[in-house]
Amino acid sequence: MEILENICQLFNIKNPKGYSKDIIEEVKQQFGNIPILLEEFYLKYALSEEIKHLQDNFILPYKIKRFNNYDYFIFCEENQGVFEIGIKKEDMNLLNPSIYYNLLNQKNWIKLEFNLNEFFIAIFDYQASLCLKYSSEEFFEITQFQKDELEKIFKKTYILESFIYNANVYLYEYGKSSRISIIDDNNEMQLYFATNCQKEFKEINLILK
Repeated sequence: MEILENICQLFNIKNPKGYSKDIIEEVKQQFGNIPILLEEFYLKYALSEEIKHLQDNFILPYKIKRFNNYDYFIFCEENQGVFEIGIKKEDMNLLNPSIYYNLLNQKNWIKLEFNLNEFFIAIFDYQASLCLKYSSEEFFEITQFQKDELEKIFKKTYILESFIYNANVYLYEYGKSSRISIIDDNNEMQLYFATNCQKEFKEINLILK
């Protein structure tokens, strides 16, 4: 799928690795089915070194006991377990289902604005803005005016809603290999960026100066 091919290219995945078909079949038996995007991700990329240790974890829930009584298929959780992202079990047969968010142990599921495909693009873009080869490492503090000016240069893609990270996260692209995130916590804004392209890294630094 194009979405996964783009993620593979963005993270420069050199030796793609996923779960075995036998494991995925076990999951299908337990949950009824898996949307094709998730199935292909699990089979081809989920265990690749380049994306195994991101800020948020993409998981296969079939052997995690605490998920057994959930009405949702949990495929993503924050690395300290603060929140979970899932699909209603009744929607697992859909090609591109809606997704839902829950703070750990609260069982108060909120429907996100994203469908599965959109969420995959957004969450991996956010992870990329923090961890690609050439990284800002520290954040830039910016104003609303500066954010407005930067949006004339960077291509705006998605917004991760405030209840996920306790602040709105605005996502941008620059060139082919660079991702930018602006975390807006009540108009206190921090900008992060990362790229696999040294040329684009230098260009973004010049823009931010």
